[in-house]
Amino acid sequence: MYSQVAYLLLSAGVIIMSLAPLDASALNPKFSEIEGLPLDSSGNEKEVTGWAIHFDNDLLVPSSGRDQDYTGGLGVELAGRKAATGWWSIDPLLGQLDNTFGYDSNVQDEFFTLHSAQFGLIVFSPSEIGNNGTIYDDRPFANLLHVSNTRRYISEAEAPVYQSTLTLGVLGTKLGSSIQKGIHKATGSESPTGWDHQISDGGEPTFKYSLSRQSLLASDFNASRNTEYEIKYSASASVGYITEASVALSGRWGLINTPWWSFTPENSDYNSLPAPVIGNSVRDNISEFYVSGGVKLRARAYNSFLQGQFRHSDVTFSGSELEHLIGEAWVGVTKQVENYRVSYVVRYQTNEIKDGVGSRNSLWAGVTVSIDY
Repeated sequence: MYSQVAYLLLSAGVIIMSLAPLDASALNPKFSEIEGLPLDSSGNEKEVTGWAIHFDNDLLVPSSGRDQDYTGGLGVELAGRKAATGWWSIDPLLGQLDNTFGYDSNVQDEFFTLHSAQFGLIVFSPSEIGNNGTIYDDRPFANLLHVSNTRRYISEAEAPVYQSTLTLGVLGTKLGSSIQKGIHKATGSESPTGWDHQISDGGEPTFKYSLSRQSLLASDFNASRNTEYEIKYSASASVGYITEASVALSGRWGLINTPWWSFTPENSDYNSLPAPVIGNSVRDNISEFYVSGGVKLRARAYNSFLQGQFRHSDVTFSGSELEHLIGEAWVGVTKQVENYRVSYVVRYQTNEIKDGVGSRNSLWAGVTVSIDY
């Protein structure tokens, strides 16, 4: 059953990407008309366009007092051509996966490709983190150490933009436990003691491959005023440790000075997926300062953080015990200071587990600090 659902969702992703060529190395003259592309003097993607650090934690929500569900995440991101050419990069494997869908060199020049990579860790825990026993009616401890590579394909300023992401990682390492215990020690919080019951305890490899398409619905970005708005629609599908299809509607309002396709709060599976760090401003002497928000609906078939994989896990849930339609909403604010940007986003998600203690909604917040070159 799982393999059939995975096939259907991946097929949906193929349809999403059906118009998108998936490689481009040289600059077509028309791309010079797309404002905001991070280009070098030769008209190619810069070697390094910027860096970003993402930090998520439910303790970042004011007065929440929570430490459960998706309890925290950390990601360090590099954007630019180096993300594809570094010895550590999995972009070549991502390209091979993309090319299996028939996107060849005959259409390369129609799209410009941006690259980014991320090294990260995401951590989950039950509500009773101090209980060292086996808790069967709450979500299990889990963590994923991973590397991700993303390609983004852009053809025209307001045309749909396509994206593919490959993540390789390891479930069940001791790093999640060490990080959470360190944070709790530093903050004087209760120490977590149940990590021996985490998903895939001892380590197990995993992966996720995702495809997405985003379209601009409305914008007055070129208006000569102090504030602008953008609204866009996104559709995506993934197969792997999270297998699902989703649709999202998002927007931002305020002082905007980066391309609409560089704003991607909907691209997240708990933590934010890597995205190009775009610092090239469309207009001079404008420092971005805007609020944002959005909603997302997920049709989820499989979640390894709750259902486990092949290795034995003390606590797992079957598909029938989980919700397969999950809603998400977020609000945030972004401020630019010279070539730095700081974003703060609060996210809310409906419950993933149908019954028991684990049947609750999730709330967490994230801070992103980026620097562009």
